[in-house]
Amino acid sequence: MAFHIVSRASSALFSIRQDMDRPATGGAFSARFAPVGWRHWSAAAFVFLFGCLLRFHVWHSFEYVGFDEKIYAMYVGDLDSAGLAGFPEIARGYIEDVQKAAYVYLPPTRVAYLFPAYVLHELLHLPALVSLRVVSAFSSCLFMLVGYLFALRWLNPRDALATLALLACAPLQIHMAQYAFIDGVAALAALLGVACFWESIRHGGKWLAAFAASFLFLLLAKQETGVFAGVFFCVVLCGAGRMGLGRAGWRHALALLASALAAAGILSLLAGGPGTLREVFQVYARLSMTLPYTLATGGGPWYRYLVEHVFVAPAVFLPAAAFGICLAARTPLNRYLLLFFVVTYAVMCAIPHGMNIRHTVMWDFPIALFAVQCVGWIVAGSRARGLVFFLAVAVMCLLSLRQYESIFVTLYDTDPTFMFRKVELIR
Repeated sequence: MAFHIVSRASSALFSIRQDMDRPATGGAFSARFAPVGWRHWSAAAFVFLFGCLLRFHVWHSFEYVGFDEKIYAMYVGDLDSAGLAGFPEIARGYIEDVQKAAYVYLPPTRVAYLFPAYVLHELLHLPALVSLRVVSAFSSCLFMLVGYLFALRWLNPRDALATLALLACAPLQIHMAQYAFIDGVAALAALLGVACFWESIRHGGKWLAAFAASFLFLLLAKQETGVFAGVFFCVVLCGAGRMGLGRAGWRHALALLASALAAAGILSLLAGGPGTLREVFQVYARLSMTLPYTLATGGGPWYRYLVEHVFVAPAVFLPAAAFGICLAARTPLNRYLLLFFVVTYAVMCAIPHGMNIRHTVMWDFPIALFAVQCVGWIVAGSRARGLVFFLAVAVMCLLSLRQYESIFVTLYDTDPTFMFRKVELIR
């Protein structure tokens, strides 16, 4: 499968590699999109559609439905029965039922994932699980598209297209799209928030409103990821000037606070009051620390995420890590993205028994961006740098698809048998 996929992409991209080598007219990290021709847009459309095919086509043959998937499907079914007006009853029912259940399960507060699936369920009469998986796949496609557009804004057309190719073949992105996992939706919201926040501290204007909307979307999707990203935004607010990232002032702090308050207000209104919402979070936080699955799989050393990413996508993560260590500090944008990686990494490692590679899906964009720049830096002195760059990216895509086929087509990462074995290997 992997060889067939990349060979088709290679034949389509080979004829346009010289056009892709043209730098952006605005220099490094241009504030505007670089001018590109129809060849670039044709190649980008092909790669994007190819990535969508990877996400919507079901590559595995599992009949097993994960525990979290069953919970999300149950909530969509509850919304189908009670409607949006019945959401307060769903929230109160969670508080009562979860304390009687053998194991704690996810709360119904992840409304930015549940509501779109409910709409699909109502409009297209899809089964609840299928609706959820469509939302996951669509979010992963949007993650790929948004990442490409910001790469095209910040880098040259060649590097933007290469970033799109790496995102299209990213194993974690494809895997998150195959199941009813919320992490792809949260990754999309986090990418929008991080990118819009960068644009707002560099250029201001409407980007600040876009950031506020993106952060609100993230908080309504997955509150844990919202906390991870929120800590990063606070760090940037405190040190943007000293780190040479841009100007972050009271307007940015106000946008951050307004998004948090709006999310709390919306969730309180849906849950039937702030008291019910607070109790939902308190019950989940208290009981999740006693879940046997979490205790068995959520631990590990601080470098666990590094090992997991080397395990999942070594051909992309290793050059990205090399670039992050050696070269990222040279430009403000790369310092910003490296800071995002470091701060969120530190926060996620600090949660007892809370480590899960699904939380890291939002890192796929900076990892791809760093990996592409690393390859570009390596081939810069080559006489045939366009061809060498293209071949290097094609090999990285091929190896990424091979890793996906080896790990996720034959194994289901929420299956305890696999996760226990992987965690013990890392420990």
